[in-house]
Amino acid sequence: MTRWIFVSDLQLRPDDAEHEERRRLLIERVATEKPDFVIDGGDHVAGQVNDEPEEVARVAQMWAAYHRATAPLTQLCPVIHSVGNHDQTGSNPTSEEYLRQVGRQGQRTYFAKTIGGVHIASIDTTNGRHRGGFVDRAQTRWLRRDLRASRRARCTIVVGHYPVLVAPWVLAHSVLRDEEPGTRGLLLPMLLEAGVDLLLCGHLHAYERARFETVTQVMTSASDIFSEDMEEKPGEYRVAFDKRQTYARFVLDGSTIRGEAVSADGEIVDAWTQQLLPKPG
Repeated sequence: MTRWIFVSDLQLRPDDAEHEERRRLLIERVATEKPDFVIDGGDHVAGQVNDEPEEVARVAQMWAAYHRATAPLTQLCPVIHSVGNHDQTGSNPTSEEYLRQVGRQGQRTYFAKTIGGVHIASIDTTNGRHRGGFVDRAQTRWLRRDLRASRRARCTIVVGHYPVLVAPWVLAHSVLRDEEPGTRGLLLPMLLEAGVDLLLCGHLHAYERARFETVTQVMTSASDIFSEDMEEKPGEYRVAFDKRQTYARFVLDGSTIRGEAVSADGEIVDAWTQQLLPKPG
């Protein structure tokens, strides 16, 4: 049996003590679950596109706040990171500081590891600040190879900050989109072909579970910022939704995944089970 937690959009910043306290309490609740590992879906901090000295100092303070808040997790178990748009900082946004802060300095923003029979591929969906998509051909080739190799694991997860299954109003705003708007693009067919069990994401600051054919997408948010459009204009693939601060917890037991979304005050807002998908080949 393997247990893990997914959180996203902590967006730590140094100028709001209440903001940091709410995230600290959420992380402490997560730590009491004693998971085998934790996945952070991105936007660890609330960085801005700015090279001014004040912003450079502020980014350093944000990362210090992030490390303070998440210390109960990093002392407990492995934490797997995925880059978010607010983790890209500077006037010409890069992921250099993000990589340094998460212990991957000089490495790629995408990678994979297997823990307890669960294979996790952390991908970079940001494509530059606020653009989204999956256009890096080197990453595409890497992910195809990785997903083939991951068939030895019982469960396969892909995590990227931007969602793939999004409501039409999101596409119309051209903020979040697959790399080929209005199509399945490059990423979704790869997930379906490889028998990926879960796609984990954030960015839209709400909890949502969506389903497309055999792929379950789970979005969570530790953020306090909520777009009412998310509630008023659901996408066609939505199965469950909640606008509160949430995290998701999962248990892999035999051939079954049990998932629950939990609010910051401990209420279970969604629960489901699904059978592991057969891995091709």
